[in-house]
Amino acid sequence: MKRNASVVILALAGLAMIALALACGQEEKISGPVEGKTPATTATAKAPAPTATVATIPAAIPVSPTPKVEVPPTQPPPPPPPAQATLQLVSVTSPVPAGGNATVVVQAGPGASCSIMVIYKSGPSEAQGLGPKQAGSDGRVSWTWKVGTRTTPGNWPINVTCDGQTISTAFTVT
Repeated sequence: MKRNASVVILALAGLAMIALALACGQEEKISGPVEGKTPATTATAKAPAPTATVATIPAAIPVSPTPKVEVPPTQPPPPPPPAQATLQLVSVTSPVPAGGNATVVVQAGPGASCSIMVIYKSGPSEAQGLGPKQAGSDGRVSWTWKVGTRTTPGNWPINVTCDGQTISTAFTVT
């Protein structure tokens, strides 16, 4: 079986050499067994002469001019929204004696909607003067309220919110 495979491989290699020689237009002398001949016989194969086809190409091909495309001017991008004014604490009255007045002043954007929350030990203050306010054209907002006479002494947080921004501070009741 091994010998038969070797013979087939050699035969295929010989055929490949013949095909290569014919493709290159060369005469090839083949040695070895040729079908119907004795092993000592040689065969010669000659490839046919190559032929070529010539095509005629016109000297110039008329070309149409490229149509001009009008592109409308683009609009500039819209300006970015105005930067939101940063909420800043201007002042806070501290310390304040129980029964005294306290004041908080903040700087917001002009016309900003603002609220304040003062948180004591008993909870958020409901003192008069601590309602929502709107900033004036200068952006200033202030709240003044009376600290209750029975308010527990200590340090109490204050949260001010204007147009979504919150600032926190504290004041001391004595």
